[in-house]
Amino acid sequence: MTEKTDKKEVTVIMKRKKLRYLFLAALLVCSMTGCENTKTQNTDAANQEETGASAAGKETETGENTEPVTSEKEEEPAEPEEILEENVQEEAEEENAESAETPVEEAQEGGIIVLYVPNDNADGWDICESEISQISPDAIIGQLVGAGVIVDSVTVQSFAEEAEGASLILKLDLSENFAEGLRSMGSAGEILVMGAVVNSFLDTYGADGIQITAGGNAIETGHTIYEGTLSHMSE
Repeated sequence: MTEKTDKKEVTVIMKRKKLRYLFLAALLVCSMTGCENTKTQNTDAANQEETGASAAGKETETGENTEPVTSEKEEEPAEPEEILEENVQEEAEEENAESAETPVEEAQEGGIIVLYVPNDNADGWDICESEISQISPDAIIGQLVGAGVIVDSVTVQSFAEEAEGASLILKLDLSENFAEGLRSMGSAGEILVMGAVVNSFLDTYGADGIQITAGGNAIETGHTIYEGTLSHMSE
C-alpha cells in the first residue's frame, strides 16, 4: 500500500510539473508572438512615414519645376516723385523754348509817329509827324509802305525794346525781302531806304540805337554790311 501510494504521488507530481512546463511554454510562445506583432506594426508605421515623406518631397520638386519662369523683370510703375520731377522738367523745357523766341512788344497806346521819307532830290529825307491811336512796329512799317519807301510785302517778324545801361536799344527783324530790295538798289538809294527805317524807329520810340536784321540774319548788300547797333543816320 505504501509503494502504490508513493507511485501515485510521484505520478501526480510529474503531471503537475508537465502542466507547469506546458503553461510556461505557452506563455513564452504568446510573449514571442506579441513581440513579433509589435515589431511588425512599428515597421509598418515607419514604412508609412517614409513613404509619406518621399511623396511630399516629390510634390515639392514637382511644384518647383512647374512654376513659370519669368525671363524679363516686370517694369515697376513710376513713383509719384519721379512723375513730379518729369512734369517739372517738361515745364522748364517749355519755358526755355518760349524764352528762346524773340519777344514781340505789344503796341503802345496813342502817340506821334515820326516818319522819314526820301525827298524828291534823293539827297535826304522829308520828316513827317502823324498822330496815331497805337504805336507799333507794324504801324511804322505800314506808314513807310504807304509813302512808297519800301514794298508792301515787307513784314515785321519780331520786335523788342531792351535797356543796355542807360541806353534804349531796339531790335527789329524784318522779312528777307527787305534785304533783297536793298541789294537791288544803288548805294545812294540803299542808304536813303535804310536811313528812313532806322531814323523813323529811333525818333518814334525815343531810342538810342537799333539792330535791324532780315530773316534773322545780318543784312549784307554789295555795298555795306548792316550789323550790330545802328545809330541815327544822316545824308
